[in-house]
Amino acid sequence: METTKDQTWNDHMQTGQILEDVTIGDYRIVLVKVVEQSSFIHYHYRLIAFPKGRSEPVLSLNLESNPAAGTCCLGAHLPEGHDNLGFADEDMESARGSSARGS
Repeated sequence: METTKDQTWNDHMQTGQILEDVTIGDYRIVLVKVVEQSSFIHYHYRLIAFPKGRSEPVLSLNLESNPAAGTCCLGAHLPEGHDNLGFADEDMESARGSSARGS
């Protein structure tokens, strides 16, 4: 099984706030609130999927924004690359950096 091309997930898991870490079927699913940015794309939340027994993810779904363009979207990192799954409402509470859990 191929892993994602994105390498920022590792920094985000080390420096971010882990909100959930669960096993669903044959996957470990980790929800991360990103607190330190490491690229021109700002990630707010990332849902990262690891196959059982693997340390590299095969999928990352991200609430991300581009401050220069003033856009917010749902993005996905897959083994094939990055996909933009559509624009998110710029008024979303989570896009402004507030936690879904109120922290």
